Amino acid sequence: MHVEHEADRSAGQRRVLLAMLPLLSLLSTAAGAQAPAPAVPQVPQVIATGAGEVQASPDLAVIRLAVETTGTEAARAGQDNAVRMSSLRQALEMAGIPVQDIATTGYSIRTEPRGQERPPKERGSGFVARNGIRVTVRALDRVGATIDAALAGGANQVDDVAFRLADDRTLRQKALALAVERARSQAQAMATAAGGKLGPLIELSSLAGRGEGPQMFAARAAGTPIGPGDIVLVEQVVARWRFIPEGP
Repeated sequence: MHVEHEADRSAGQRRVLLAMLPLLSLLSTAAGAQAPAPAVPQVPQVIATGAGEVQASPDLAVIRLAVETTGTEAARAGQDNAVRMSSLRQALEMAGIPVQDIATTGYSIRTEPRGQERPPKERGSGFVARNGIRVTVRALDRVGATIDAALAGGANQVDDVAFRLADDRTLRQKALALAVERARSQAQAMATAAGGKLGPLIELSSLAGRGEGPQMFAARAAGTPIGPGDIVLVEQVVARWRFIPEGP
């Protein structure tokens, strides 16, 4: 009888141990997960930014025009707008603008406010139809004449005149190269002042570039004179180098 009791006790202990194994394994895993990761030594670095600018003369202009018409009914306002827009497109084509350089930018019909601040003859017109187009002019000496032709052909709004480059990729690459050169020069000066020198490049990234050009023009009865100026292309970069201290 004593032997049987000992066997039963041993079997029970084995069952308890087997039941606790998953819990012991889970605790061991959790303990390992909570163990702090070894500290990564900080590498001294030099961070610098640079900007490169390149000027160029524009070779095309983009004119944004619109036709607005009003009517007591939405359909009437839309019909009148369609007639004037058809006339405008014909006038632009006669002025030498290819069809592919005339693009619609937006069309809307909205209810017109009937506020008391409007002149009596304009109150209660009901609806406003608006059709906007973008016209690309590739001969800059024809920009003024194109605007005049558009106004005579039915346009009653000139929203914007912008001068651009047809292809600015080469100039932007040049601006990027200048930006990197200036960033490295700045970093080198900082490293030298800190008693060291630049090590290997760690990271180099480009920030968004931008282009600036003239947006204003003046109108005269004899014609619309347009005077484009230079466009400034700007590219910016940020870079990080390893800093290597000079030995004693």
